[in-house]
Amino acid sequence: MTLLAWSTELPSWQRDALRRIAINDSLSDAERAAICARLKHAHGIAVECETGCVHLDAAHLPAQADAEGATVLCGIGPVEHVDRLAAGQELRFGVDGITLIYGDNGAGKSGYSRIAKKLCLARVIDPLQGDVFADQASPPARVRVRYRLPGAAEPQAEDWVDGQPRPAALARMMVLDSANARVYIDGKNEITYLPREIEIATRLGELCTSLSAELQTEADAIARRLRVAFGAGYAQTTLAGRLVARLSLETLLGALPDEAALRDAAIWDGARQDELAKLTLELAQDPVAQAAARRRIIAVLEALAAEIDGITRALDADAIGRLRARMAGAAEAAAAAGLAAQELFAGEPIPQTGEGAWEQLYRIARQFAAESGVRGLDEAFQQGDPCPVCQRDLDDQAVERLKRFDAFVRDAAATAADAASAELEATMEELGRVRLSTTAELDRNLAEYRALGGGEAGLADALREFMAGADQRRTATLAAGQALQLDALPELPPSPADAVRAEIARLSDEAAALEARPAQDPARLARAGELRDAERLAGEIDAVLARRADLELRQRLLSCRTALDTRRISQFATRRRGELVTPELRERIMAEIQRLDLGHVPFRFGEATERGRNLFDVALDAHRPAVKNRVLSEGEQRALGIACFLAEMSRIPGHHGIIVDDPVTSLDHQRLRKVAERLVEEAAAGRQVIVFTHHLIFYQEILSAAAARVPQVKKIVNLIGKSDGRFGLVSEDDEPWIAKKVVKRIEALRTRLRAIPAAMNRESDEFRRIAKDFYTDLRETWERLVEEVLLNGVVERFSSGVKTQSLKEVLVEDGDYQRIFSNMKRVSEMSGHDMAAGRQIPIPDLAEMRRDLEAIDAYRTELQRRKNDLRARRQALEEPPVARVE
Repeated sequence: MTLLAWSTELPSWQRDALRRIAINDSLSDAERAAICARLKHAHGIAVECETGCVHLDAAHLPAQADAEGATVLCGIGPVEHVDRLAAGQELRFGVDGITLIYGDNGAGKSGYSRIAKKLCLARVIDPLQGDVFADQASPPARVRVRYRLPGAAEPQAEDWVDGQPRPAALARMMVLDSANARVYIDGKNEITYLPREIEIATRLGELCTSLSAELQTEADAIARRLRVAFGAGYAQTTLAGRLVARLSLETLLGALPDEAALRDAAIWDGARQDELAKLTLELAQDPVAQAAARRRIIAVLEALAAEIDGITRALDADAIGRLRARMAGAAEAAAAAGLAAQELFAGEPIPQTGEGAWEQLYRIARQFAAESGVRGLDEAFQQGDPCPVCQRDLDDQAVERLKRFDAFVRDAAATAADAASAELEATMEELGRVRLSTTAELDRNLAEYRALGGGEAGLADALREFMAGADQRRTATLAAGQALQLDALPELPPSPADAVRAEIARLSDEAAALEARPAQDPARLARAGELRDAERLAGEIDAVLARRADLELRQRLLSCRTALDTRRISQFATRRRGELVTPELRERIMAEIQRLDLGHVPFRFGEATERGRNLFDVALDAHRPAVKNRVLSEGEQRALGIACFLAEMSRIPGHHGIIVDDPVTSLDHQRLRKVAERLVEEAAAGRQVIVFTHHLIFYQEILSAAAARVPQVKKIVNLIGKSDGRFGLVSEDDEPWIAKKVVKRIEALRTRLRAIPAAMNRESDEFRRIAKDFYTDLRETWERLVEEVLLNGVVERFSSGVKTQSLKEVLVEDGDYQRIFSNMKRVSEMSGHDMAAGRQIPIPDLAEMRRDLEAIDAYRTELQRRKNDLRARRQALEEPPVARVE
């Protein structure tokens, strides 16, 4: 059964949740709140939002592959409000073969990569943000994307705004970067593969689990609030008493009295008031009536005695002493953590680094990094990882800073400060929940006690004074707790608990003696009891109805939790896994593991279901439990993640394109080459392959692999750069300077010379800078000429091989040495060396710069002619001479 067919059996709110999960790579807080609201509405809880449900249908699922082929991504851009990417740029991609996009760190490459992850299929998606350095927050990102549908002759364009559903046609293009490679290694260090349908069901299971915990927390808060004595003084035989007795935490939803019944039982008017007064007068001497009054008073006093005990435990001198100790401990722990932070972060730009607000922010960022798959909580950040705060690639300095941050938050001082702060906060919350009767409640509950007419009024006044004093002391304590300093507090009045219990004993004796005497009129006693409880209920009907509403809400929340049970989801996922996860997938994963040179590590493939999550594991095949990140190197872990990605990609039907953003961090040269060859192999098989990189060796390996294929794989190279404060500048069919051949470097330098105004002052600082940059690059071009032309690429940078066959075109003569020496000396003098004041060389003018550039081009042309002659002569040496025939 497919996900769509299975979903028709689910309640409406779950079908709506599946739709939201299917079209959103990650659920926003607003989406989660909308799902929770529909769940609550379905279980009778009033919510203040739209509750209509839109069910999952085929349009919300990834497009199914068909025989016509895959969607081709043609271009991204122009873009607006994404980082600081320049406006008016379009990054175009080759529609066949492989597209290489090179960009240095900070040039804007990652911005385009993040857009691709939003538009296509990625397990870890970075949020898009505008210019964080701007004065105002940016509007949502806007991106124009062009793609060609299967079978279409021309591409189509679509304007996409962040927050809208991505183009459905791109939902099968997969994205691989460091974070997405890492996601295959979960918190348990297990590699997971989830087909899309099972992934959607899995996310529903995870959502149900998290919502269940939230609803339980909400229900528990209600229970804590209602776990106080309630209903004391009501008779169990009256209508009002029976209804109030059912307002307890143990009462199920169906047994709660409804609001109408409570209001009917609380009807009170002048006629009833007169009737009760008459009955009270007539029954004044009835022993059973007098006993019943005392029993009601005893119930009230017992509840008050328990309340007084709780207040005393929370606010007496011993309790305040313990609270002072906790405050002192929290202050000392915070001070110790502050000293540690000052020592550790002495050189940081912000002096408050390490203090409370900073630590909370960093812990949240660290949790975000773990949940998004960048680095686990116990893993150190690495160069090239996205920063969890600004999301730019981390350099060495930033990695070291984050290591110091990690060390601090794990340090004993910081841990102790957190623990002390949490303990103090819990104590203050508990103090705030202590029950204190208000003056109005006391007056209402003690009215019958005061009416006895003896010394009862004195105890009632003492109770009022105690509650008022306790309220002042608690208010002052809570206020002082915010400043971690308990100074002079209002005194807690003497506890009247003993006097209350003495009254309870006296009244109990009186009630027992009165109950031993016969009643004068049982019917009138019962009627008086009904009226008395009705009067009481009328006086506190608002509090009673509020309690009833809380109890109903709690029961409905618990029914919501029951509806969030994940067993049904797990059963579906288990069945679907049996249909979709085949031995073919296992074979593909293991085959990719072999191809990426991990065959020496014993692995085993496994599968499991947990709380609706379907886990596909590639674990170490060891005799005892072994954690992969403690056994495998970082490079082996990265290779394992790439292997699983490639296996997953190959199993998705339709031969859709893939987008790769520098996933090769930590790989050694051999595995890096194997990854490059695998990507080129996919391109050779007809898959669109787009590679973002700032890794020059990886860049060269892809070009070499594309050239080595038979037939060769088509490629296009784009450059993303920055200039004059503009980022993400696209230079199409261009290469980074360090990868350019000598001919292209000479062309680039000529173009640069033509752009210099002829009238520019040669003595100006601007001209000096231009000339210095020109000669620096010219010097590097001479160096590249030696490697590429004079030595014919026998030994090259970024390559581990030595091309001995290329020696047939190599000849280095004294004239070559003299020519290179003299030219290198000249361009080096002009390229920025700081010279003694007495030896200042004049800045060359444009004519001299052109002559120096033509010198290298003329020498290159001469070397090329000589190489052609050498090749012909030396090829003749490879065969023996032909014998003469007479």
